[in-house]
Amino acid sequence: MHHPTVPDFQQCVSFDAFSNQHQELAYNVTCLFAMYFFPLVVITVCYVCIFWEINTNSKEISGKSVSTGTGRIQLRRSDQRPLARARRRTLRMTVTIVSVFAFCWLPYATMTLW
Repeated sequence: MHHPTVPDFQQCVSFDAFSNQHQELAYNVTCLFAMYFFPLVVITVCYVCIFWEINTNSKEISGKSVSTGTGRIQLRRSDQRPLARARRRTLRMTVTIVSVFAFCWLPYATMTLW
């Protein structure tokens, strides 16, 4: 559409592009799901999988044992604190990234639903 006071200015808008309000609502909700909710779910699932893998692998490393001719010997790390700290930092970064994405896109999502 052309701007009413600036004739050389054109902008793509969705006003009067739909035959009724239901079509426009369906379009807006579809765009909202495609640009906010779907990426939010994908990011959350990916980070949960990453954290789960790190958590599982760190438990495997800390609980390894070796079998010898006389029995099994439990291998232990001398200090588990760095591993626990890395796990906490990973969880904190995961929550931060997902929260920042949700918070930054929330105004757009709110205005679209409104």
